[in-house]
Amino acid sequence: MAFPGRQAVVGRRGHVRACESPALPGRHCGAAGQERPKADQKGRTMAPHGVTITWGRTACKHPVCGEMSHRDCCGDRALAPPLGPPQYRRAVRLTVSVPIASDALGVGLRPSHYRCIDADAPPIDYFEIITDNFIGAAKVQAARLARVRERYPVVLHGVGLNLLGHTPLDEAYLDAVARLADAVEAPFFTDHLCWTAAQGMHHHDLLPVPYVEDLVDFAASRAYHVQRRIGRPFGLENLSTYVEDHRSTMPEHVFYTRVVQEAGCYFMFDINNVYVSSENHGFDPLPYLEAIDYSRVLQVHLAGHTRLPGGTIVDTHDQAVCDEVWDLYACAWQRFGPFPTLLEWDDHIPPMAELQAELARARAVRKTGAARAPDGSSVGKPGAGTSTS
Repeated sequence: MAFPGRQAVVGRRGHVRACESPALPGRHCGAAGQERPKADQKGRTMAPHGVTITWGRTACKHPVCGEMSHRDCCGDRALAPPLGPPQYRRAVRLTVSVPIASDALGVGLRPSHYRCIDADAPPIDYFEIITDNFIGAAKVQAARLARVRERYPVVLHGVGLNLLGHTPLDEAYLDAVARLADAVEAPFFTDHLCWTAAQGMHHHDLLPVPYVEDLVDFAASRAYHVQRRIGRPFGLENLSTYVEDHRSTMPEHVFYTRVVQEAGCYFMFDINNVYVSSENHGFDPLPYLEAIDYSRVLQVHLAGHTRLPGGTIVDTHDQAVCDEVWDLYACAWQRFGPFPTLLEWDDHIPPMAELQAELARARAVRKTGAARAPDGSSVGKPGAGTSTS
């Protein structure tokens, strides 16, 4: 969830005019009469149960069929089987796009990064853009994004879908997202399990809902429509929250996992948000981590946050990831990895070298399986006496 003071141009909230590049021709796989689409955790491919997928020169079937191994074209983990109620099952047609490795480490693309990317081409596995900042007609932004895409895979992360709003989904907005996804050949696209607008007003924030049964089906049916309309794997992100709704009848992680399962879409799992909410509401974050089906995780987000004087933690994305979040990340990686991981940093953005140091810490935490050494020092943190390689 965004901090109220975040600048819209680089944040997770506002609609900023940028680019709407012409669509590139996509490759597709048919799915006549099959169930809802599936994808591996890398977003490399996506196809319904039992449907032949063409990836380069390799063809294979979903492992549930038992006819072929899926490893040749989709990496080191099998796809999750189709889930969800019968009313969502229908024919789909899905784009197969640029792959991202299961252990990829990425960074959220911000304007201050362009110069470094053009000059040095830093060793980042992929970049994530704020979808809403690139919907529009700004030629400079379009050209910058095209230069980034020439060197790196690019994924989309939206803030304006309003999935849980009471009005119908904005089909023109979905068309614009689809064109942008085609233009950058995005392996997947993501947005938030929240509402952002009501009664004609956009609040430019990511607002939670009560976790109730009726909203599970409402959210799932809309998420399924979004994924089917865009034709790419769609990931839903969990929020960081600051209030609890007394109308909720289930924990957040139950609501979140049920929506994803019944929609047949995927998790865009933010571990920092789990920590922020667990501190604000006093729950144990480990059961939340254990509830996620990691075969359906497109990527994991990591970010820094701010603790206010009163004790509330706000998801500000303006500093390094803290040791407690690294602890949760280490636990998830050791038990459920691999999965692509992206670092978000939206305010007080440091030089690229500092962002690379954070990614190096992610590698170190993966390798050691812990964020802190026995002597209490931070694993992989520059100046902590531990290698970051």
